[in-house]
Amino acid sequence: MCAEELGSDDVLERVTEAVRTQVMDTIWGRRPGGLKDLVRQITQDGTPFVMLIENIDAWLDSSEGVRMLCALKAIRDATNLPPGHGGKFLLVGIGASPKMIALTQDRSQAFYGAVYLTLADQHVRSTAVGQ
Repeated sequence: MCAEELGSDDVLERVTEAVRTQVMDTIWGRRPGGLKDLVRQITQDGTPFVMLIENIDAWLDSSEGVRMLCALKAIRDATNLPPGHGGKFLLVGIGASPKMIALTQDRSQAFYGAVYLTLADQHVRSTAVGQ
């Protein structure tokens, strides 16, 4: 997904619908209501779920974007922390802004303590990985 394409007043709802559209063929049973329920249903049988979000730093400048980042952390914790839950949720956020460092190193940010990597390619980009 690209954060800039999903940015608006209803980021969480747009991301939920994008994930639902991409994975509906792989989940069975009831249609989950929110993103947390959707991710937990995908991972309940041990299937890992990886969400790659390009330009995630675009969400840092809006209250809706920050809400989305906090929701993703809550989903990650709800999926990965309970003992005995099957698969894991891995979030990979890619961005080029110096603000990416703050996502993992500032105690007030949603992904404080997550792994932060700088990857070299044609364009220097940074990645924050929440696991």
